[in-house]
Amino acid sequence: MSEDFTFSESMDGGSPITINEQTKAVMIKSATSGYGKASIANFDYCWNNPPQPCTDGMTLPTIDVQYAYDTDTLALDPDGSSAIIYKDRTSPVEINYRYGLFDATSGQNVEKVKQFGFSVTLDSNGSHGYYGAWQGRHQFWAGESGAPANGTSVTKEVWDDSVAPTYTTKTFNGSLNKRILTTADLSQVLNIPVEIWMSDGFSLRWDNTNSWWEKCLWDPTANSGFGGNSCGTTAYDLSAMAWSDNDRKQISLNRWDQTANGGSGGNVDYWYDDINSQLKQLDNSSWPPSKLQTVYTPSVDGEEIWAWISGSTYIEYTGDFTGPSSGWVEKDLTSFDEQTWTPTFVSTNLGEFAFPVGMEYYINNKGVNFVVERTAANNAANDYDVSMELQQVARPDNADSFMTGVSYLASAWEDASTRSTYELESDSASANYLLLVYKTIGSNDNDKSVGDVVTQGTWGLQAYDISNAEVLDGSSNPIQFNWEYADPNQQNSWGAVTYLLSGSSYVYLDDPIMLDPLSLTPMGGGSALNFSLQYDGWMHGLPDMHWELQKSGFILNDDIENKIVNIPAGTEVADSSNSNTYYIKPLEVGVILPILGSTPVGAPDPADANSLSLAFTVPTPTDIGTMPTGLTTKYVEGVAVQ
Repeated sequence: MSEDFTFSESMDGGSPITINEQTKAVMIKSATSGYGKASIANFDYCWNNPPQPCTDGMTLPTIDVQYAYDTDTLALDPDGSSAIIYKDRTSPVEINYRYGLFDATSGQNVEKVKQFGFSVTLDSNGSHGYYGAWQGRHQFWAGESGAPANGTSVTKEVWDDSVAPTYTTKTFNGSLNKRILTTADLSQVLNIPVEIWMSDGFSLRWDNTNSWWEKCLWDPTANSGFGGNSCGTTAYDLSAMAWSDNDRKQISLNRWDQTANGGSGGNVDYWYDDINSQLKQLDNSSWPPSKLQTVYTPSVDGEEIWAWISGSTYIEYTGDFTGPSSGWVEKDLTSFDEQTWTPTFVSTNLGEFAFPVGMEYYINNKGVNFVVERTAANNAANDYDVSMELQQVARPDNADSFMTGVSYLASAWEDASTRSTYELESDSASANYLLLVYKTIGSNDNDKSVGDVVTQGTWGLQAYDISNAEVLDGSSNPIQFNWEYADPNQQNSWGAVTYLLSGSSYVYLDDPIMLDPLSLTPMGGGSALNFSLQYDGWMHGLPDMHWELQKSGFILNDDIENKIVNIPAGTEVADSSNSNTYYIKPLEVGVILPILGSTPVGAPDPADANSLSLAFTVPTPTDIGTMPTGLTTKYVEGVAVQ
């Protein structure tokens, strides 16, 4: 067999170049055994050899491989050396790479009725881009350059004989988002690591009598109203201060030491050694800071350390409130894969996560935000108020109704007599269409004018009606809005939205389908795990096994096998937010053979393929004629198409 192919690819997000590749193979086989030789194009060549050596019109170099097999063993000689790899054909491992989602009632493939996004090429240079949406935010990606200029012509990539439609781009430099809170439950994140953003400042006071640290918070009512620290009466668990170079959170521990800097005084920084349960000195003269082994021992009763925790960390709701368990644990992050945005944790946790009473956390689970507030200290599941935050974005199709009942937006914490107020510009003829503009000018915005665009992103804007009363939702919660702005002069795309237009009509996309948590057992065994999945033509939320295999050179080891999680065909799943149910079916399945640790007795020999030659002429393909017309698909796999 032989395959010749010419494709265009952009190496750096700029203009694409044309690259040729050729794959050839010869196989000799019987019913139970065989051998062969293949010459395979090295698709990684251009990216793994910086500076990129690929030039326009070149042919990719090839990787040659010989192999032989019988009913039990596959023997591979990947480069003509004596280092033969033996694989076990009796224990194949299946990996589901891609899934389809089908309506549980009608059997309809959801991609037949929903449009999640699609690939395009820029008509100016042929480089590739993608048009997608999340929570109503339509965006266009085109390599490292991001969204192209307004009016850029692009063509949808199609894989059949249909005429590819052409669109033009339209970018708005900001997006106004309405926050919609719906009742949720902690069971929706049970046993699923979720990300939180932390911003917690307090002090730790040493209690010499009990030989422990106590957490202290500022209390404005202390000292007869003059304010002061209010400290706990139990030991503070210093394991919460554990920090490693892999963390996505930052921890600052420091105190003023009058003896530092030769007696002139200064701040001294510390770190918590969770292995030895000790506070030790930290050297911040380099990054990452150097963890010294000098142990810090408090010298007097009441000695204080200032503590600050910021950034993100991962916590997991266990639902276990027995004994000392808090219902939450903090995960020990060992690595974070930026390509797949996937965290990896060690098997043990950092310890119990003390969810503060009165603290509200945004809990992010793969783009879905839960707002969780601990309202009581009974150490029970009902201590928490839980809401799921959905966001509705101001778009051309809802601009007229988006602010129904809302007269203006304003910051609730500013003085009503001096603050500015804002409104959405819904006039499509305005240059500021769909942007947040000033409705009235407050004392701090004297350099602004009514109708100017608000160029500072603001979260938590309160909605007010014409009588200056707060606008409430159906649960009597104040309706809030977030304004995200992308300054076009700073090449900042965060907050911008980009649409594709077909003529004068906007092309709207569907948001991913958010599925209820699904319990699955990894192929390597062990306890079942909960997975939170989203579907937009691709099942998000499962380990990316193709990427994991690529990192290991496509060698299936125990570590890789333990990560494999397959959803069985016919699994029923639900989207409770829309009361819909679906069935899942694998659409693309790979079979990977495990490596044998030693050479099997009587193993096949790849040298059997030495006599085969790949120096043959590629035959001209036979024309099988034109595609039949006027046909209707009536059955797929024996099931009538509706």
